Amino acid sequence: MEGCTHYFAMVLVQLIYGGSDVLTKLSVQDGLNPVVFVVYRHVLAMVLIGPFAYVLER
Repeated sequence: MEGCTHYFAMVLVQLIYGGSDVLTKLSVQDGLNPVVFVVYRHVLAMVLIGPFAYVLER
């Protein structure tokens, strides 16, 4: 079971990518402008990853 950790992580990442694709498709079909969606995605990434970059790169 210890050797399967990498496989579980790979499957989890693929499920997250699939969920992201479904969310993107549903959002665009509901009328969200794709450019606005990209801006939201980048702002969210900055908010989530920015503090780690600030702390780790000091």
